[in-house]
Amino acid sequence: MIKKLNKKINFVSLGIILSLFLIVFGLTDNVLAATNTWDFSVPSDYTFDNTKIEFWGFGPQLKTIDNSNSWYNASWTKRKAITING
Repeated sequence: MIKKLNKKINFVSLGIILSLFLIVFGLTDNVLAATNTWDFSVPSDYTFDNTKIEFWGFGPQLKTIDNSNSWYNASWTKRKAITING
């Protein structure tokens, strides 16, 4: 009798868990970015701080903080790893 009751409880528990899983993951309308239509027709919705972003080369990039004392120069075409010994 107890084994039948435990078996029945296990099936009910499994049914509840499966139902919750389907509700959360199976029945919701998941929209991926690749399948959605994005409207960029209102330019005022998209602003930027021109003191921090510049358009150079192939597109936008972050500006360097201080070009005179900066450790990075935007005109460099290659980078090399730095090794610190000490």
